[in-house]
Amino acid sequence: MLKIGDFSKLANVTIKTLRYYDQFDLLKPVYTDRYNGYRYYSLEQLPRLNRILALKDLGFSLEQISLLMKEDLPVERLQFMLHQHQNQLEEHLREEQQRLQRVSARLAQIAQEGIPPHHEILLKHVPNQWIASRGMLPAVDIPIYSRIQETYQQLKDWTLNKNLIPMGPWMILQRAAPEKDAQTPFELAQAVTSPVKKSLYAFRENNTDLRVLIGSDNMASVVHTGSRATLHTAYQSLYTWSEHNGFVVNGHSREIYLPSLSEDYQDEDVFEIQVPLESIKDRERKYFAAPQRKTNPKEPQILSRPAFMAVGLSYHGANENGEIGVLWGDFMSRITEVEHTAGKMETFGLCYSADENGNFEYVACIEVNQVNQVPQDMVIRLVPECTYAVFTHIGLVTTLGETYDYILNTWFPQSDYVIGDGPDFELYTEEFFPDNEKARMYIYFPVKPK
Repeated sequence: MLKIGDFSKLANVTIKTLRYYDQFDLLKPVYTDRYNGYRYYSLEQLPRLNRILALKDLGFSLEQISLLMKEDLPVERLQFMLHQHQNQLEEHLREEQQRLQRVSARLAQIAQEGIPPHHEILLKHVPNQWIASRGMLPAVDIPIYSRIQETYQQLKDWTLNKNLIPMGPWMILQRAAPEKDAQTPFELAQAVTSPVKKSLYAFRENNTDLRVLIGSDNMASVVHTGSRATLHTAYQSLYTWSEHNGFVVNGHSREIYLPSLSEDYQDEDVFEIQVPLESIKDRERKYFAAPQRKTNPKEPQILSRPAFMAVGLSYHGANENGEIGVLWGDFMSRITEVEHTAGKMETFGLCYSADENGNFEYVACIEVNQVNQVPQDMVIRLVPECTYAVFTHIGLVTTLGETYDYILNTWFPQSDYVIGDGPDFELYTEEFFPDNEKARMYIYFPVKPK
């Protein structure tokens, strides 16, 4: 046995470090003298110490290292933790590169214009939130504020009727879904509490919606003081800043009215404009993994999709009593609890292979960029990079079985592919509403050549 001083010299670590690892139960002495408290170590402990130091060099915390050092840790769990840490390091590197680019862009702008910018652009995290929204007709023959006030009162009455509690300021959104009425390209929206009735998770009534407004980890924000007629200068500043800093728009703008809509409008109102962004590199990477609209929905696209992480609620069973529908209601009522979502209102239904009794795992989830904390009762799933056959389903959810029957019993037997490894999944975008006969969703099956 070696005294702690001799062992520290041999391992090239400090005595303080060894004592610290002892406190964390990472590396306990093989013997501690009960009379004088001297610690003794053995040469057989060097491999364990080297593994601790190697994991520490990778950037893991001592709490994470303690978990990784467990002998009974499943390989899948180890792979997941390493993948998650890799994603966090890549995200940190991207953030630092973007920060450096913003510094360079500001220096170039000051050198060109000779003065600091008039509008300050801030990148911030904005979480998902439930909203009630109502389409707003363009103000052609009446003042814009009169149109806003009219729509505001209609939406206020609707939310009260649905027992929804308003939260935060009102906002104007560009409408996103292409099937919506082109005559109402804007929405007046109000953040509300999560609906009590889980069946309202994607609810539409006439010209009013109740849905989740997806957040962003890269939300560009600019505060503008002045009349709405001068708001375009803030938009111009934001889009110019985005271009100079290597970002592209990744969603629709939000005009947040910081004063109450019940107040009289002044020439010096305060607005916040928010626009979700993503880097040009991320946009290029995702483009080739996104399904495209096809004239023949039954003919799939064959494409590759990068690995991604998702967080959601899991169900095990055979769905004999419609449990998956209940699962979706539960998940959508809690979706705002999931942090660091990938920036689009896209949800996934991951389906893992059935056992001999016909039971399978189904996970209703949303993609995330990183995971710091998992909401209670939710799970994390890592979907590996894979080649997929992507099918389009148009219609009600009740007819989904017909599409699956065609895929499994007609397309696969006649194709040059067999089902590959990994889960198949359903992708729900903003084109999907449960009760809409024209709703569109996508089904991904992993494939490999026969």
